[in-house]
Amino acid sequence: MKSHLDIDAAFGADAVPGVLELRLEGFEPLEEYTAEVALGEAWPQQYRRQVPDVRLDRGADGGPDAVLWMVRSPWESMTVGEVVAMAWSWIDRHPTPRTDTELDARAREVLSWSLHDVRSWITQPRRAS
Repeated sequence: MKSHLDIDAAFGADAVPGVLELRLEGFEPLEEYTAEVALGEAWPQQYRRQVPDVRLDRGADGGPDAVLWMVRSPWESMTVGEVVAMAWSWIDRHPTPRTDTELDARAREVLSWSLHDVRSWITQPRRAS
């Protein structure tokens, strides 16, 4: 017989206590857009929440994998998906390998931009890789 935690893991983020309530406030699970925990840690504080991730497949041991980041867009005119895509385009703009420190610094930088800076980056022509 499966435990309730085994069943919870099969239902995704919505099975985690607190997630549905945060969804009602406009927050979304960051894991629906990226698996990079560092992006949640760099997300502007007023637009992020964290809840303990009690799903068995996430290792509910109090470690960093046991945190579920709930975020909303820092810019009303953009969805979380658009923000994540734009952030990764900035973070990965240089093809060199990046360290965790560089990832954190780049993520914090792009997520602190004004809407004007965001629009400038989005509309900037890019070379094909």
